[in-house]
Formats: sequence, structure tokens, C-alpha cells
Amino acid sequence: METKRKLILEVCANGLDSSLNAQRAGVDRIELCDFLEAGGITPHSDVVSVVKERIVIPVYVLIRPRPGNFIYSKEEFRKMQKEIDMCLKLKVEGIVLGILNSEGNVDIDRCAELVNIVKPLPLTFHRAFDKVKNPLVALEEIIELGFGRILTSGQKAYCLEGSEMISQLIAQANGRISIMAGAGITEDNIAEVVRRSNANEFHFSAKVKPPNENYISDLNRIRKIKEIAEQTFYHTNA
Repeated sequence: METKRKLILEVCANGLDSSLNAQRAGVDRIELCDFLEAGGITPHSDVVSVVKERIVIPVYVLIRPRPGNFIYSKEEFRKMQKEIDMCLKLKVEGIVLGILNSEGNVDIDRCAELVNIVKPLPLTFHRAFDKVKNPLVALEEIIELGFGRILTSGQKAYCLEGSEMISQLIAQANGRISIMAGAGITEDNIAEVVRRSNANEFHFSAKVKPPNENYISDLNRIRKIKEIAEQTFYHTNA
């Protein structure tokens, strides 16, 4: 008997308030980061600590030493190792990372080194994947490395535009790894992303920017995206 697919929603949260809003809205997981407006970097240990104290849903932490590309120096790589150690001590539920080499391929050796540190915690390979030269080859390499999930926009700026590639990746993965669609998801396009991507995991921030404040994941926007995603997903997969 075929197992019915389950919808999984992850909010990219940049602090405690965003994390609490995600939890109140009833999503499945958060990816905790800082500097959301630049694509996210590793949050400070104090932020990770307080979120872990207040949040009961799984907390995955982004390990990214700086904005920009995903080719890192020796110093940046050491920083990533230290940040992972910090996360392990604070007992996070998962880690999100990705490293490429100068040829535009997955940096297998460095990724393997970090995977060995993180095991047995779940690992997501983040949107560095969208910068690889050959995504179908990279998919196999990431599976072999032991990652459980890839976050991708289908190598486009937004995942709605990349939904055909996302669907192709899901078909090739054939259940060996989860392909999570993310980038540019809003309440206006989530239904179309669900229908066209064939994914069952979706990643979004639902962010707003209050006057004179930092970005925050908005409770009402999260709830709306969740409502539309559930209606569309379970109707499509009935």
C-alpha cells in the first residue's frame, strides 16, 4: 500500500520573534539564521540558545559564515566547524550547510568533513545547490555524502520559475533524499508552486519589515501560506 505523502512547511526565521510566530502558526520546523535580507548567515549563539529554550518544534540552524558565494577560505571553514560545535552543544535538531569549490561543483571533501561532525543529526544542503554547474550530478553527490534534504529554487531566482527542475530532481531522487522548494514563496504563489513542483516540503520566510525594525516572519502571513499550501497539497495528492 502506498504511503500518503505529508506536507512539511519550514519557516526561515531570523530570531526569537520570528521563531515564535512560526511555532504559533503550526509549521513543522524552522531554519534559524541571521541577516535574512542577505540570504542568511549563522545566528549568534545567544540567539540559538534562547530559541532552543522557547521553541518545541525542530530547530535547524544555518551554518554560513558570511553572505555571498559558497566558496570558503580555510579561516571561514574553521569558523563553520566552530559554529557547528556550538549548535551541537545547544542540542539543535538539525544543521543546514553547503560548500562549493571554485569549479562550481560540490566541495565533496569539505562537506564530508562537516557531515562527519554533524552525524547523526539531520542535514540540509542549502541553496548553494542552485549555483552548481550540473544539478543532476550534484544531487547524486549530496545523497552519497549523507544529506537528508536539499533546499532549492530549481536553479532559478524563485522556485516557481524553477518548478520544472525541482520536479525533475524529485523524480531522480526517487525517495532517496527530500527536495524542498524555497525562494520567493508567498501567499500569492504557494498554490502554483505546490501544483507545479511536485514537492512536499516548502521553505519560506513570510517576512515583513516594520518601520525602524528588522525583518520579522509575520504570523498572519505564515498562517495564510500554510492554509493555502494545505488546501492545495492535499487536494492535489488526494
